Amino acid sequence: MSYREFNDENGQKWGVWFVSPSSAERRRETRRETEPAQLPAGDRRVVPDRRRHATRARSAVAPGYETGWLCFESERGEKRRLIPVPEKWEQGDADQLRVWLNEAVDSSKCRPL
Repeated sequence: MSYREFNDENGQKWGVWFVSPSSAERRRETRRETEPAQLPAGDRRVVPDRRRHATRARSAVAPGYETGWLCFESERGEKRRLIPVPEKWEQGDADQLRVWLNEAVDSSKCRPL
């Protein structure tokens, strides 16, 4: 994992790093009903399918964030997220990091599920 530090236009220190959601985070929601549904006539399964939504995507990560994001965090605890992740962001200079910081959305209130 690459980690970069830089100062914004006001001299505030920021850290930035790439976040890739794990498969567990992408599937955190409960996918099973509490009671098994009845099997359709002619179904050969022994145990009924208890999936809530068999065809729905299981991502608990917000749409657009499934492939990862850049996380910016100030020394005061402000957090921002940027998607999509710019190519070769690790090589960006401080000026470019400031541009991306200003494009990132506030995520200070976001907490893990």
